[in-house]
Amino acid sequence: MIAVNPTAGIKAPAREVSPERVLSLGELNNVLVAAQRIDYPWGPLVEMLVYTGQRLDEVAQATWQEFDLVSQIWALSGSRTKNGRPHVVHLSDVATSTILALPQVGGQSWLFSTTGIGPVKGFSKVKAKLDKESGVTNWTFHDLRRTFATFTTDKLQIGPVVIDKVLNHASGGLKGIAAVYQRGEYLNQRKTAMACAKRLAREQGNGLPFTDMCCICLPKPFLGSILHQMRRPLKRWLRLMRTPLFDAIGPVGPVSEEGIG
Repeated sequence: MIAVNPTAGIKAPAREVSPERVLSLGELNNVLVAAQRIDYPWGPLVEMLVYTGQRLDEVAQATWQEFDLVSQIWALSGSRTKNGRPHVVHLSDVATSTILALPQVGGQSWLFSTTGIGPVKGFSKVKAKLDKESGVTNWTFHDLRRTFATFTTDKLQIGPVVIDKVLNHASGGLKGIAAVYQRGEYLNQRKTAMACAKRLAREQGNGLPFTDMCCICLPKPFLGSILHQMRRPLKRWLRLMRTPLFDAIGPVGPVSEEGIG
């Protein structure tokens, strides 16, 4: 018999708590607007996280070869996904316009790169900058994915099973015998879900980020790309209109910022 308990004094492991941070629609809008003020590659990368709901590594390491922008399809091989299964992401107009606005450097495979010889790495600095620019704190990049899932199911009333497929979750929302027999990929429903997902920002009372406002009315992605690239100069002009100089001169003409975050 052991006289002394060998585990005495050792704290029991803390119970694992599932992270539950979901950004409000106002916070999500602020993060998007902040991302649009941050230059390539970081700003557009964050926009893609919001618009697609995919994992940080999957977006950060995306290559041009994975995309068919005419069909608005992003196809990931099993080697690129967490669960090892190939995955198809349907791109909304706003996500497509974000990609079309990216610089394309000859010989560079990755959408997001600072060196040209590999994908972006190290996200702590851009996260700190996003916090400062947006005023939103205590969140992670993975929380954007959780927020996407929460609002597409709760606000947009898209079925959880469909969203599980959009996010490429291994087990989906079905359990037990139902999970064994339900093998459908819900491709049509997923396409519709991604088209609806851009409504997330519209739910915010102050209106849309500029990119989403453009793409609502433009069926052609390349037109959305043109306006997407104009958004920063326009925002700088709108900020200038609020300076004391213009306040003293008086309004030059009617300027509406409705729908511009």
